[in-house]
Amino acid sequence: FGLLALFLFVRRRPFLAGLVGGIAFLTKFPMALVIVAFGLACLFERRWRDGVLVGLGAVIPLIPYLVFNHVLYGDAFEPFIVGNQVIAQAGIWLYKRPFWFYAFELVKQNIFTLFAIPGVILAWRKDKALVLISLLLVAYFTIIPHKEVRFVTLFLSFVLLLAVRGLSAFRWKRWMVCSMVFLFVVQASFSFAYWWQYESAQDAVLDEYHRSLENVSGPVGVTNPSFVFYTDARLDPLYYPVFDAESAPAFLRRASSHEVLAVSACDIPCAPGDVACERE
Repeated sequence: FGLLALFLFVRRRPFLAGLVGGIAFLTKFPMALVIVAFGLACLFERRWRDGVLVGLGAVIPLIPYLVFNHVLYGDAFEPFIVGNQVIAQAGIWLYKRPFWFYAFELVKQNIFTLFAIPGVILAWRKDKALVLISLLLVAYFTIIPHKEVRFVTLFLSFVLLLAVRGLSAFRWKRWMVCSMVFLFVVQASFSFAYWWQYESAQDAVLDEYHRSLENVSGPVGVTNPSFVFYTDARLDPLYYPVFDAESAPAFLRRASSHEVLAVSACDIPCAPGDVACERE
């Protein structure tokens, strides 16, 4: 939805861009920065009417969502508040990374993302929205302490578009092309070797445990949603955004009500030094 919104904005369809951007926001809350980027682009380019149309389009899917939240939770902004708490508190000691985490991961996964740096300069004149979306999303995920590789998927497409702009600016000679192909092959080989090692290291005991769930009729109490791949039985999630001594009794109470449990202690970690949690 974010890419489609950008396409519509570039095609001078501001209302539809705002509408699709609003839908993108409902799928992933950080994608609200797409709408912000459109507004800033209109501001820089003095496209006042387009800025208003973007806002009107974005509001259309947002209003029924807020009304639904108010009816269901009693607070129109409850999902935003809870989502922010989860990102700020849930296992933060497991996911806290340095500010350069995403920059390193992008280059490690695809060395061509380095060309996004000149791409920012080259795209600014005609594609301010693309540059602003990329910078805002990267800045947001860089600032928050909770960092995971999976979050890269939210801004990777925009960064790669900038990388394409950067690549297109060079007059490629044969030796440059050969060098880039060589680097690509080397990086792809390392990625394949890592994947092969990871697949080969799968614990046979764990595989047997997963197979034991195939014929279970359920419901099954689980601490990880990935168990859905190993059984057709109904799953009852037992995991919590924040696991501590206060939530432990509720977890144990719910777990005891199931005849079948698929539990991994790694999914319900206590914070380092939380003796009360470990005791529970």
